[in-house]
Amino acid sequence: MNANFESTLSKDKEKDSRHGRKPNQRMKHIFVLHYLMEHSDEQHPVKLEDLKEALKENGIPAERKALYKDIEEINIVQLMAREGVSFDEAAEMLLEDPDEYQTVKYKKKHGYFVAKRPLELDDARLLAECVQTARFVTARESETLVEGLGSFLSEHQRDSIQHKPFAIARAKTNNAQVFTNVDTIHTAMEKSTEHAPEKIRFKYLKCTLQSTGELETRRHGEFYVVSPHAIMINDGNYYLLGIEDKSKKLRTYRIDRMTHVRAIGEVREGNADTENFKEYLDTYAQRVFSMYGGRRESVRIRFTNDLLDTVKDRFGHYATYLLDGAKHFTVSVVIEVSPMFFGWLCGFGNKAKLLSPSPVIEEFTKHLAKMQELYQ
Repeated sequence: MNANFESTLSKDKEKDSRHGRKPNQRMKHIFVLHYLMEHSDEQHPVKLEDLKEALKENGIPAERKALYKDIEEINIVQLMAREGVSFDEAAEMLLEDPDEYQTVKYKKKHGYFVAKRPLELDDARLLAECVQTARFVTARESETLVEGLGSFLSEHQRDSIQHKPFAIARAKTNNAQVFTNVDTIHTAMEKSTEHAPEKIRFKYLKCTLQSTGELETRRHGEFYVVSPHAIMINDGNYYLLGIEDKSKKLRTYRIDRMTHVRAIGEVREGNADTENFKEYLDTYAQRVFSMYGGRRESVRIRFTNDLLDTVKDRFGHYATYLLDGAKHFTVSVVIEVSPMFFGWLCGFGNKAKLLSPSPVIEEFTKHLAKMQELYQ
């Protein structure tokens, strides 16, 4: 128990003694709920005697019958907050279906436990694994965020979210300002009666062999000026999608590679892509490969039937799928032509063939020829 809480209990005790009440009774409900949240779950119920002893150790005397009433009232108030109902309505709901609505339940012969939490174990575990595998979150921030998630769980459940998934053998960012950058960008993109979306400026970092792992600024430290339009997550990284001031084209930027991010007070600009931006974003993940953009083209590709699941995972319902004989199907879809698209296509070997249009086929064959030259 921390010093502030102990100080509050002491002051409460003085007031209660003056009014003829047992010491610290106004704190009892809070303590009971806090204790059960911290120490109980379905696999680890708390006996009423242990709860009484914990209360006693903290200067809060409690009778057995009074604790039954406290837990009943805790269930009512928690249900009121969760469902937005009145006291009487919550009491009625608990009477009709206690198993469905109780926050604190009784496990026969074992004790009481918290059955409903603001964040359940499965949800916390999923969020923890997302945090631990996100490349845009530093290792230290990952630990802090997972500890925060653990505050919603019992002491027994925390261990199950604090392991690091084996699958994260990938480099994490060293940029501790990622969340600050994201907050600055979101603020710049806000639109209200008093604020129009505005441009931002930042320095952009890159890796070099000479810097032995340290990042150095691109363009000799020159500021990039960009009109921010969206933040996206792709392949474990945060990206900003915005219009570069110089080229007036939509570009993507790794947010963990950005530094000295500031809004500059100039009104954000748009272009043809941002006029119907929701539609543009809806198809972005299907068109762009590994965030490498290019010119948009409608292509047709033939695949062997065993690749249907893989191709549907890539293009979803934004593509047109047609049977092509007994062993193949074709897909027609809009993509952005880039070396990463060609690399993706190469990964299927002779199970995939680009059928149209001719200019993209020509680019693809040149790409293959360059690869072949490299090994001659």
